[in-house]
Amino acid sequence: MAPTFGANPWQPQSPRLSAELATFWTAYEKDPGAAIRAFAPTAATIERTPAVLRDGVPDRLFLHDADRWLTATEHWGAALRHGLAALKAIDAHDASLGRRPLRHETA
Repeated sequence: MAPTFGANPWQPQSPRLSAELATFWTAYEKDPGAAIRAFAPTAATIERTPAVLRDGVPDRLFLHDADRWLTATEHWGAALRHGLAALKAIDAHDASLGRRPLRHETA
């Protein structure tokens, strides 16, 4: 969420990610495994995007200013991947799976 200057957010959260999360939870209720597999690339993209920007954006001053946001984005992507691993473990009734994060390519 963007920084707020009062009790209410002044900028809406990502409409695309919000829609993908809503789709994920609806699908998860019907078929958890399929929902996890379908959403895993989104988590991987979020986690990878900061590296893509750092490697591809030539404006070093911008990258310096955005560094904490980019690092936070990496952490959010990793957290999503770990969350999917936990959901996969719950679905499989396998506690050991929850300790192993899903790889970027598969769920």
